[in-house]
Amino acid sequence: MSILNKTTPPAQPADETRRASRVINIANRSTEQMIRSVNQGLDTIWNAPDPAAVLTALGTDAGAAFALNTATIAFLVEQLAGGDYQSDLDEILAKVAAIPAHTIAKDGSVKLK
Repeated sequence: MSILNKTTPPAQPADETRRASRVINIANRSTEQMIRSVNQGLDTIWNAPDPAAVLTALGTDAGAAFALNTATIAFLVEQLAGGDYQSDLDEILAKVAAIPAHTIAKDGSVKLK
């Protein structure tokens, strides 16, 4: 086939089709970013040489970090369980299950038991 052959250029998808595809793409990228962020947050604390020292350094912000992480994980589980991201959820939930016993004080500090 020559580039000089008369051909009909492929039809461009309709604007609404392109927009719908973009919405799906954005939703998937957002989901993947939330999964990465949760994993990074968990790994930053629990893969540290001394997780208790990291919690001490977080001070009274530790409780808020735990609460936000818990809410984010609950949202991900609610939205993604049983779907294409199940293996990602399983990885996160395994990390959560491995978190040592701890207490969150009224002031927001977290101590390992």
